[in-house]
Amino acid sequence: IGSAAALCRALRDMGKAACLLPNEGTTETYLPYAEKYWAEEDFQPDYVVSVDIASLSLLPENAKKYADSIYLAIDHHPSNEGFAPHCCVLPEMAACGEIIYELVKLLTPVTPDIALPLYVAISTDTGCFVYSNTSAHTHRVAAELMDTGIAVAGVNKALFRTKSRTRLAMEAWMAEWAEYYDNDRVVIMQIPLSLRHDYRATEADMEELSSLAALVAGTDCGVTLRELEGSIDIYLPDLKYADERLGEALSGTVDYFPVASAAIREMVRQTGPVRLQGERVVKGVIIRHLILPGNVENSLKVLDWIGETFVPGEVLVSLMRQYTPMGGLAAPFDRKVTDEEYDAVLSWMYLNDLEGFAQEPDAADSGFIPDFAGNAAGKACNQWLGTFFQDFTGG
Repeated sequence: IGSAAALCRALRDMGKAACLLPNEGTTETYLPYAEKYWAEEDFQPDYVVSVDIASLSLLPENAKKYADSIYLAIDHHPSNEGFAPHCCVLPEMAACGEIIYELVKLLTPVTPDIALPLYVAISTDTGCFVYSNTSAHTHRVAAELMDTGIAVAGVNKALFRTKSRTRLAMEAWMAEWAEYYDNDRVVIMQIPLSLRHDYRATEADMEELSSLAALVAGTDCGVTLRELEGSIDIYLPDLKYADERLGEALSGTVDYFPVASAAIREMVRQTGPVRLQGERVVKGVIIRHLILPGNVENSLKVLDWIGETFVPGEVLVSLMRQYTPMGGLAAPFDRKVTDEEYDAVLSWMYLNDLEGFAQEPDAADSGFIPDFAGNAAGKACNQWLGTFFQDFTGG
């Protein structure tokens, strides 16, 4: 918001008719910097510029009509998809505001009205200058913005040192129900929809709430899981096991199927039936299932549940045969899925009137598997999987 507002102000100072597309997701914290530049409903742009957007999929709903009209994309994300004919993408910049600042300096004097939203953009993009990508250039730009006379104390307090009572209560709940793993080195917190509803939290209360887990002392990894509704177009859940024995042996859980199946029902409730535009899925749930060697019955049970739970066409199924043995495993996990096994499951899928996708035999190839062995996390993951496979097979 800050980067876009600053660029808009600079263009207006140059005599251009520049506006921001209204964004309903803008919270009370950032609204003062943007609402003065909102475009009127009848505003027709000659040029469309995207700011701090890496992918067209991240455009707000009301901006998607401009997806094919974006003339210039300004961004600092390495993942930028290069969707515009003209791109100014500088991944070495910690904040998009740094790029806007350098561009504005070439166009017009940097006034306090430009500097303040730019400071907001840079300080928020860097977590108040504490993220690891914050550079000397970031600090120099911030200092030059402050030299214009802007008052940053109030901004810093509002953005980084003020929390509502609702926010404090939500943080307390998350801390109380946090789960710790790997000798307390990993902490996982959750933000269920019920938490927001119970506390009547606004979007302002929710801002940066996901960063709380990373602040726990003594941990190396903080993960926050936020339950979403209305924000996801397509879900791609896995439904691995209907066989409780498999779930316990291979994933270490005795209640895999009831939990996973309930989650899939909720996903379908949120998205509704699958919607297509031509051959492209634009909304809905695609249930992925990996066939395991020697366990055709498990796959048939999974497909039976899908067929009994959803009407034909309500969901799609991605039937995968990519299981690839990595060595040292007892039968039947020491081999790939046979053609006979795959054909049996695929036929059952069609008998259940299920639609979806199938894989070719060459999908089961070690070339598709990332090199996990090059890092400690990957080695630990491989060791963990190996232990469960051996427990399951008695090896």
